[in-house]
Amino acid sequence: MRSTAHRHPLPLAPRRRPARLPDLPHPHQPLARPDRHHPHPDRGPGRHGTARQPVTPPPTPPRPGDCHLWAWPVTSSPTLRTLLTQDEATHADTLPPGPPRATYTTSRALQRTLASHYLGIPAHQLHIDRTCHHCGAAHGRPRLPAAIGQLDYSVAHTRHWVLAAVVSQGLIGLDIDTTPDPQTTRRLSRNTLTVSEQQELARLPEAARAAAFVRLWTRKEAGSKLTGHGIAARFAHLDAAGPTLRPAGDLPAGWPQDAVHLHDLPPSGPLGTGHHAALATTSRIERILLPTAWEQDPHPLGPHYTVSTSASSTRSRTP
Repeated sequence: MRSTAHRHPLPLAPRRRPARLPDLPHPHQPLARPDRHHPHPDRGPGRHGTARQPVTPPPTPPRPGDCHLWAWPVTSSPTLRTLLTQDEATHADTLPPGPPRATYTTSRALQRTLASHYLGIPAHQLHIDRTCHHCGAAHGRPRLPAAIGQLDYSVAHTRHWVLAAVVSQGLIGLDIDTTPDPQTTRRLSRNTLTVSEQQELARLPEAARAAAFVRLWTRKEAGSKLTGHGIAARFAHLDAAGPTLRPAGDLPAGWPQDAVHLHDLPPSGPLGTGHHAALATTSRIERILLPTAWEQDPHPLGPHYTVSTSASSTRSRTP
């Protein structure tokens, strides 16, 4: 199987002054601008001078076939807390200080910021419904009642970053995970891969198996986040090696009848340090628009790059 993943820079459009989010007292500003019109993120008094200012995408939802990707660094900035509802702020206070609280706060603030950006509703006034369609509990995939049928998003995080993927057609799921060690790869493969996936994994060199496994894992996890089934979806019954998520056994009630398309995100920026991320969508994605500053200093990414459906979802040398 041959890898055909490529990233192609789009032509630059005329420069314009970027829109601004609230200034955050943190050395890394939110990177959230999948836009064709972009000033160079480091223009100004030198590469190591004034910190990069946060910038936002255009105030219109993604076009059909496009996916906007947002990325914010995990931070405990008090500014982010002002974007939360009272219930969210109260819940944040119940979490241990440090990474758990900072990740939760950053994630909820990012969700409210992107929804406010596209819908024009103040962040703290937005209603985000998290009711599970399968059991009625409040742990379901997030939805925006004000934008049903117009906007859908999914969120995932690493230790240092929170990412969100946004589409205007259909549903989307996003997952990120780190490449596991060989022992974990062997243990999880037995219970989460189909027979054919295990066979393909076994044919790979030992050093390549962990990366191949996490690619399949994130694709299945993205699909289960799209449907809202979570761990109720048995990963061993899902084949994620191809461009769509295919059944390989019994699936839970409510699983989509239509195709679930799979896409791998490029291994750069926040994903360039042993992480892999994947998208699952019910509508075909032709372009994935990355934040302008996806690559960090000293070599920031200039224009955003696109990942075509044929490139990102084609079978690669790994299963």
